Amino acid sequence: MKSEHRHELETNVLAKHLAEWTEKIRPHSTIIFASIGILMGAAIAMSLWAQRQAGQDRQAWTDYAITLADADMEYTDVYQLATDEQFSGTQMQEWAALAFADRQLRRSAELYFIDREDSLERLKDIQGIYQQFSTGASDPQMKDRAGLGLARVYEMQNRIEDAVAAYRRIDGPMSEIAAERIKQLDGKNAQADIEWL
Repeated sequence: MKSEHRHELETNVLAKHLAEWTEKIRPHSTIIFASIGILMGAAIAMSLWAQRQAGQDRQAWTDYAITLADADMEYTDVYQLATDEQFSGTQMQEWAALAFADRQLRRSAELYFIDREDSLERLKDIQGIYQQFSTGASDPQMKDRAGLGLARVYEMQNRIEDAVAAYRRIDGPMSEIAAERIKQLDGKNAQADIEWL
């Protein structure tokens, strides 16, 4: 009996405190419910935005894979994808821009002895892409890859000091390749060979 009476008293005290808090909160209930509604709305909006972003990323990478598979020799379609506003802000665009620059660098090397003017013009066109991503890429591997490309552009432009400086800035997994190239450029005959070319 005592236990039941004690339980009844505890329930009454709890009910009394609950009633007091309800009365204190009642004038602020509109603000509280509005705040909860705003927070729930923001959470839903963030979730929808994340889903949309994930869908955009998936579509970007799908389009990139398809474009690479069907790309022409100059990679003009890849470049268009890299500058397409539909995929603005996706990492795919950075990779597409570097793929285009790498292809143009290769074409420039192929044309170097056949059409020097065209080769040097291509180098000038892609130098900015490599400069941009060698410092501002979102991925460290991209920075290294762009740094290697930039150094190679400088070499082909006979700017050896700039090439060595670009190679020295590479500090990721490609740093061994860069270090080896610096050794080759510091060799006795390297400068003479490059000037001859």
